[in-house]
Amino acid sequence: MGRRGAALAGLCLLGLGLRADGFLGVRRMPKGTQRLGAISDEVDVDVAPEPVARALVLPEASPSAGHTLETTPFGSKLTVNLGAPGSEEPLVFETGKIGRQANGAVMLTVGDTMLYATVCADKMPQDIDFAPLRVDYQERMSSAGKTKSGFIKRDGRPTEGETLAARIIDRPLRPMLAKGWTHETQVLVWLLSYDGKVNPEPLAVCAASAALAISDVPLKRNVGAVSVEADATGAVRVNSGRTDADAKAMLQMTLAGTETDVLMIEGSADFVPEEEMLKAVEYAQSKVNVIAEAFGEWAEAHGKPKRTDT
Repeated sequence: MGRRGAALAGLCLLGLGLRADGFLGVRRMPKGTQRLGAISDEVDVDVAPEPVARALVLPEASPSAGHTLETTPFGSKLTVNLGAPGSEEPLVFETGKIGRQANGAVMLTVGDTMLYATVCADKMPQDIDFAPLRVDYQERMSSAGKTKSGFIKRDGRPTEGETLAARIIDRPLRPMLAKGWTHETQVLVWLLSYDGKVNPEPLAVCAASAALAISDVPLKRNVGAVSVEADATGAVRVNSGRTDADAKAMLQMTLAGTETDVLMIEGSADFVPEEEMLKAVEYAQSKVNVIAEAFGEWAEAHGKPKRTDT
């Protein structure tokens, strides 16, 4: 590039251009836009506006939130209604029909989405100083009516998303195991059916927690989990599925906790003020409280006696 080309490039970066008659001209640029390049070959580059803090629109408390217990021919059923936008379908937990040899087995149904969780614990304790807990989460491709392409049709190793979901399940449950529990314990959660209308990750935490609650594995407290999403307008939904509009969402958060305490928060926010974030946490905790209390009553009425031999 010669001297004339270098000078022209410098002028273009400053928003200036060289006219055909050789005189220097100034191009007027719209606000929020930078123009780079010569007059005959302009390139517009959008400049992101300054972020503006927005408020969340939390729904009013619903009197329909609560739970009911039923006895079925095979076992028992727990129905939990959160009474929140995005979770019109109740959470239905069933046990006793399948997985009878496991220490605890629960089938969770929300609309057309179904998750199956089992808990198995070794009979003999180990001579270790930590809780040997293993958590696995698997999403069957058949749950969405799909088949793997290629020569291998079977589900293989866990994907990155499945590994992260297993960690979300593990984080709130591991600290709740009774102190001194050294029996090897395995928690498995399968996504058997998925309709795309709900978020399966908090449901997987609830299914695993329910299986532990009715099993003979001792827990300090019962755990529940919900996800809270706020769209671009600030409207809050609970346990709603991922959509294309989530790229512009103000808030995406998964919260797990007990009846009174918050154990885990994971998510992201787009310039949400601290006061609004605290409101979202309190709102999510109120829904977790409904789930955890329901698990406590279910375990007391239909759960196995807890093992306290270690």
